[in-house]
Amino acid sequence: MSLTISPSLCRQRLSAGFASPRNLSLRAYPSRSSPAAPTRRDPFKGPSMAPASTSPTRMNASPTKEAPGRSAAKTPLASVGRVVVLGAGGGVGSAVVTQLAEQGVPVTAVVRDVSRAKDKLPSREGVQVSLGDVTDSASLTSLLQGAGAVIVATGPSSLKNPFGPYNVDYNGNVNVAKAAANAGLKKIVMVSSIGAEDWFFFLNLFWGILIWKRQGEKAIQSSGVDYTIIRPGGLTNEGSQRAPKGGVVAGPANTYGRAPRIKPTGSILRSQVAALAIEALTNPAASNVILEAVTQEGEPERTAAQVLEDLAAGKLPPRGEE
Repeated sequence: MSLTISPSLCRQRLSAGFASPRNLSLRAYPSRSSPAAPTRRDPFKGPSMAPASTSPTRMNASPTKEAPGRSAAKTPLASVGRVVVLGAGGGVGSAVVTQLAEQGVPVTAVVRDVSRAKDKLPSREGVQVSLGDVTDSASLTSLLQGAGAVIVATGPSSLKNPFGPYNVDYNGNVNVAKAAANAGLKKIVMVSSIGAEDWFFFLNLFWGILIWKRQGEKAIQSSGVDYTIIRPGGLTNEGSQRAPKGGVVAGPANTYGRAPRIKPTGSILRSQVAALAIEALTNPAASNVILEAVTQEGEPERTAAQVLEDLAAGKLPPRGEE
């Protein structure tokens, strides 16, 4: 099911204004070494990895230190319960499903076309592929019932539709926020985009897509459910010509973008964004936080836990070359 709206409704929604989110002055950058973590799969280095060393490594979960104003206790991932992944047919969403399945977490992978998505998603015990759409509030009510958390990795299927960003990025997240609150979920993780608060960012030429993403973020923030909003830079896959070099660095909202923000010089792997989203489910440093993440050449490889640890500690990413 999809919604159809008039251009006048778009203008009315946008001009009416939305509640201001909580301002969080959290900053990030490279951490000290973390305690060794048990051997498990690293989503960026193939099927297996050695235990974490004293030097930072790419995003395998590791214990975090207590950050100011946050509990040091990290909830075990298994205690979250079933995780619903919206947009599971996309690049980030399918990576989230794969990584959760590898860690033994029960997953409901929600897609708009089951037959097309099955080729992208793991066929294993604990993974249920379900038909659903964020623009259909009734389907969300059913899908989220009994779940512990939801990860939102949705986006318009085509930018040729001028109402796609409104319907999916704004109205869809309004539906998610309401359904998650009604279902009593413990956590919402939303994958958004760098530039969500910059009206003049070039991506807004596509029907104001980032403007509507920002309004969707506000709906998630006002849901009453603990949230993490991840704004990645340019997305890419391992093995592509655009595959990033260096480690993941992160900052609070509005860290990256047009001046005076830091110019984002690196892309980020979809698998890295997925690892951040999963870490955010249980890491107290990600509670009610917006973060922006890219990879930066020359910086050390780091774990998702280290990225969140440094975000809570207020460490600032380097500006690099402007």
